[in-house]
Amino acid sequence: MIKSKTVFSYLGFIWNLSYLIGTFNIEFKGVTLLYISILLVTFLINSKKKWVRVENSLSLPLIFFLYPVVAFFFHPITDYAEYKILSFIFKCGVVFLLPFQLKHNIYSFMKGYLWSSLFFILLIIIHVAPSIGGFSVNNRLSFDGLNAIWIARFAFEGLLLALIVFNDLKIFRKKFIILALTVLTLLIVYSTGSKGPLLSALLIIGGYFFGKYNKFKHQKIVFVCLIFAFIFSKNYLNITEDSYLSQRFMHIIPDEVSDEAYEKSRGVVWIETVQKVIELDFNLFFGEGFGNYSFFYLGREVYRFYPHNLFLELLVEGGIIYLFVFLLLVKKFHKNNKFKYLFYYAFLNSMFSGDILLNETVFLYLAIMFNYQINFNKIQPLKIEKSFIRN
Repeated sequence: MIKSKTVFSYLGFIWNLSYLIGTFNIEFKGVTLLYISILLVTFLINSKKKWVRVENSLSLPLIFFLYPVVAFFFHPITDYAEYKILSFIFKCGVVFLLPFQLKHNIYSFMKGYLWSSLFFILLIIIHVAPSIGGFSVNNRLSFDGLNAIWIARFAFEGLLLALIVFNDLKIFRKKFIILALTVLTLLIVYSTGSKGPLLSALLIIGGYFFGKYNKFKHQKIVFVCLIFAFIFSKNYLNITEDSYLSQRFMHIIPDEVSDEAYEKSRGVVWIETVQKVIELDFNLFFGEGFGNYSFFYLGREVYRFYPHNLFLELLVEGGIIYLFVFLLLVKKFHKNNKFKYLFYYAFLNSMFSGDILLNETVFLYLAIMFNYQINFNKIQPLKIEKSFIRN
């Protein structure tokens, strides 16, 4: 008979099925149904146990997920607004609920999640290796249903899980394994030309090691290495202004983009949005309503228009009160454990790309941290981590 922990690992692997299928140039549709199915299977496995209790501590997320439904009746009703609210509840809400139902099996689930991300890196490298020098500003790595940014984000997520959360596993204690995984991930990110995931990952890795090795001598060594790396890259890599590396990683907006792409680019939309917010050209307290960013920004309905910045999206569509509730949610559920670095990574990425529906991992890791608060608060985190990682 298969152990329940093994089943949870399989479920963690299947959770990322959309990414794995995407590497074969097949667009995976129905990821929300996949999440709901996994939650139901988890519920059935734990059917003899108690379902997650609705405690006072869960009242804040209840407000956060139900507010858009209430606000829907006080804002313009569009097809996209309906789609976004329903998707938000049945996608992000389900993602948020899962860790509470997993309880102490969270490590088993995330171990499967880790192996799927590592398998993803291997599949991508098979595509990248033959054409690593053939990418250009308008020809970067992507697949049907998997754009460049999401490839880079998921690859880095696998590296961070191996480097930070599961570094007690025997395979990841070997430095050459971590080094090889880092090199492969960087090759993938180079091929995607994605700045946001790279910057987010560098900040998280730097924060993790500065927190773990907080002696001044280590910080000084890292600082000196960064200076030498900068000098080396500037003087010996011969990065020209119009090169792929320069255009994709050192320019906010590449020079060769079309006028239409320029107007919709993040740098332009962010600046225009901030100016409109300062001018109070919208309902500051209650927002424009979920899915109605285009009314605020363009003055007309445009299906799925968003700023690629979670803060601006929540502020404009939900208002300052809703943004404040989100920040309270983060503050309340924050827990000092290794998964916090993955939450920070997802959170930073949400500042650069996607809307709230595409950044569901923010809610996954937020709930995992709160899972600690409920299930692991009486046990030392280090002992828990070692115990469940080795199971």
